[in-house]
Amino acid sequence: MSSIADRTPPVRKDLEITPQYYRGELCYVVKDPVTGNFYRLREPEYVALKCFERGMGVEEARDEINRLTGAEVAETEVYKFANQLQNSDLLKSKGMGDVRRIVRNAALQKKAKFRSVISNYLWVTIPLWDPDRTLDRLLPVFRFLTRPLFVAGWLAAAGIGLWIILTHARALMADAFSLLSGWNLLILSGAIFAKTFIHEMGHALTCKHLGGHVRAIGPALLVFQPCMFTDVTDAWTFPSRWDRIKVSGAGVVSEIILGSVAAFVWISSEPGLVKQICYALMVTCTLSTVLFNANPLLRFDGYYILSDLLEMPNLRIRADQHLGCLFDRYVLGVDTPIPEATPADGRIYLVYGIARFFYTWLIMLAIGFLLLGIFVPLGVVMIASSFYGMILTPVWKRAMQLGKQFQAGKVHLRALLVLAVIFLLTAGVFLVPIDYRIQAPCVVEPGHVTIVRTPAEGDVAEILVREGQSVRKGQKVAQMANPELVHRAQAVREKIAESEAKIRAALATDAAEVELEQAEKNKLTAELEQLEDEIASLCLVAPHDGVVVNLHRSEVATQAPQHMRVLFPPADPDVDMKQFEGMRLSEGTGLLAVARMDEAVLRAFVYERDVSSLKLDQPCEYVLVSQPSELRRSQVRSLAPVDVKTIENVGVTLADIGYIPVEPGAEGKKRPLVTLYVAEAAVPQGDANLSWGLTGKASITYGRGPLGPHYVKKIIAAIKLRLQRI
Repeated sequence: MSSIADRTPPVRKDLEITPQYYRGELCYVVKDPVTGNFYRLREPEYVALKCFERGMGVEEARDEINRLTGAEVAETEVYKFANQLQNSDLLKSKGMGDVRRIVRNAALQKKAKFRSVISNYLWVTIPLWDPDRTLDRLLPVFRFLTRPLFVAGWLAAAGIGLWIILTHARALMADAFSLLSGWNLLILSGAIFAKTFIHEMGHALTCKHLGGHVRAIGPALLVFQPCMFTDVTDAWTFPSRWDRIKVSGAGVVSEIILGSVAAFVWISSEPGLVKQICYALMVTCTLSTVLFNANPLLRFDGYYILSDLLEMPNLRIRADQHLGCLFDRYVLGVDTPIPEATPADGRIYLVYGIARFFYTWLIMLAIGFLLLGIFVPLGVVMIASSFYGMILTPVWKRAMQLGKQFQAGKVHLRALLVLAVIFLLTAGVFLVPIDYRIQAPCVVEPGHVTIVRTPAEGDVAEILVREGQSVRKGQKVAQMANPELVHRAQAVREKIAESEAKIRAALATDAAEVELEQAEKNKLTAELEQLEDEIASLCLVAPHDGVVVNLHRSEVATQAPQHMRVLFPPADPDVDMKQFEGMRLSEGTGLLAVARMDEAVLRAFVYERDVSSLKLDQPCEYVLVSQPSELRRSQVRSLAPVDVKTIENVGVTLADIGYIPVEPGAEGKKRPLVTLYVAEAAVPQGDANLSWGLTGKASITYGRGPLGPHYVKKIIAAIKLRLQRI
């Protein structure tokens, strides 16, 4: 009590105090306009504050509190509250002692701010200016947004936009990772900045409309992505919780409006820059709303909306404290008093605290692995710092407290044993031994297969064979047509005829002209021969004996295309070879394939990072898409690097479900973006259920070891591959 004199210094006159009701109980919110901090006071504390404001001492304040509120408040509690006011710099300075304290507090706040920036490096704000005057000028322009007609229009637009997104969800999600490549990444970055700007302006305009003061606005970095932020904490002083909810939800509403407009433009525009920008806006608005802003498990808009709806200020802190006390009491056996709460509030704290912990970890790991795939050092720092801040630091602090309590005899040996068992079980799950497997796309192939490609650009006049038909070498399989070549050849023939006529006319008069015309005729004849060769090449023939294979046939449809270890994505629609008749194809397009009648083999396409783990005779299990209920077994009999010139064969085309990253190469071929190896395994001959071109997934067992490290490596490798695929 020595820190407060008999006569407490009066309260600062610049403090802003607003009454509020939480669950029917009157309280007061105090705003410090200098520091921007907010404090919530109960009625006895407010009475004490007013007493100090009038210059009363502690004893007088206690008597006044007991008289006005009817509560029995001890003098020590008033002293404690006065100390809190003094340490928060809410009292006027009384002398040099206070000056030294203020300087000390300022230094501590500076250090705390620095630690906050370091620990929250994923969210860095740069307040540039006070936008209050700018918002005063903008507010009349945007006041129509609050009118009922616009709200009804917004609800209708949001519903239609949601319908567009849901009905096209598969297409939207299939291309989502493409936003992380090349120029799309720049478009995505611009879309995020534009989305956050509109989001923050929604907060600012709503806060200003309801009478609040927007203290700052400026750029920010969210996971190193440029965006915007506004400080609308002044909304915490609003007496109505519905006004506070309006300010918190205005950003989400702005995103929904933007996403709906983008959905309309996206669905109605042709492929191009505008469509790509709208696609990026749709994805960012949808994902940021669902995963971040509207999600109450993270400290964004949804959290403050839930906190106001439940009338539970500081919900996150209280939930963490409640969980910590429950852990101490029921796990460690420490007699820790549980914070006062109703049974319903206790259940909310319990459920919310557990859900928030796991969801925060999920998001942090997802961001960390994403950064790991883009830039390894940054991802390592992200995951390590998350582990340090969310696991090591709390565990270390709890261990220190536990050690002190154990020395004081407050912790029983039973509690330590329980803690040790929990740790060992957790570590045991991480270290449980499993079989190490490599899953790879596979295809049942003949010993040799050749793709018949279009030799030049032209129209498919007729497909002369059917799938499964036996053909002989040189047999005609398709006829192409190119009217331009025919017209050019006819024009050259006419020129040759003209040249021959000129030669006959000049034979008797001009030998020099005969020589010139003969040279021109020879040139035209050579050009004609080349054109005729190109026209003749439009007749496609079988390169060797074999069976015709449909290069574009998808797998046989099945009722349940999955197996206990395999989940296949939906196949593309079947493409009949006859559908190509009348189509114009570019040079080098694969039309069909001819497979030799050789021994069938299973080819699994393995990435370079995995091939070092493989050896001959290792067990290989595989499941085919068309026969998902049957698990077949074989052994690896050979390993060989894939020739990039023949990567686009019937096997790879049909095994596209294997996620082999490729890009278009010369003559229509697909060049792999990663080095691939082929692991071959024998398949039973004479099996009527096995036919060439069937695809599936193979699982090759190459060892045994702990579960945790294996799957961490697989997750990192999968993310890197996914990013490389785009």
